Amino acid sequence: SSRVLWTLAVTQFPNEVRLFVSTAREMSTTENKVPEGYVKIISKDGFEYLCSKDCAIVSKTIRNMISGESTFRETEERTITLPDWDGHLIETAIKYFHYKVRYDHEPETRPEFKIDPEMGLQLMMLSNYLDC
Repeated sequence: SSRVLWTLAVTQFPNEVRLFVSTAREMSTTENKVPEGYVKIISKDGFEYLCSKDCAIVSKTIRNMISGESTFRETEERTITLPDWDGHLIETAIKYFHYKVRYDHEPETRPEFKIDPEMGLQLMMLSNYLDC
């Protein structure tokens, strides 16, 4: 049996970060190794996202889960399951991780990070959980 692994490709334009979600490839269920430098984040609805570790650690929760000194299973596997959160919310959080890394040191040129107002409350709760 196989499943689809979603890869988030980030393209940085002068005033925005665009995130493209594409199916990278099908993975067999026995192929669970996460590429070096990446973290796999799994949503409650089964979507799996690869996010660069440099961006994922914007979240203090994820940073603590995958830091070398922790004893979490996530540290070894670099796979984090967020069973309470839908994929569309996690996707937006990952967009924010990339946005923060890209613009954190350039506040004067930082564009507004736009979100769908209908997702506002859920994203606020997720950002609180992720501590970012």
